[in-house]
Amino acid sequence: MTVMIQRSSIDIFEDSVLVNPWPVYRQLQEQGALVWFDRLNAAAVTRYAECRNILRLPHIFISGKGVGLNDAVNAQSEGSVLGSDEPLHGKLKSVLLERFSPQLSPNSRRKSKIRRML
Repeated sequence: MTVMIQRSSIDIFEDSVLVNPWPVYRQLQEQGALVWFDRLNAAAVTRYAECRNILRLPHIFISGKGVGLNDAVNAQSEGSVLGSDEPLHGKLKSVLLERFSPQLSPNSRRKSKIRRML
């Protein structure tokens, strides 16, 4: 599948965009699935389906070399779930999923306990 890269001069960090980003998000989605921001020297995937497909190709779209827009952010996220590739990413993710799965939430434990009592 070929995806056309659209160019944008929008400053997504402009105050008005930060206050109300939804119109700009919609505009970017209408522009295309992949948008190159000239001011940031970076690309963004603007649509759900394409983003989901990219996230399923971690051998092509790597995170271990940084996902931020500058070196300082990338240095801080290095070795985290966000800033890592396999096999480390899978290990870190499994710890998070184990701790934050809906089955382990306090609310679901209460519901389970109530069901057993009934």
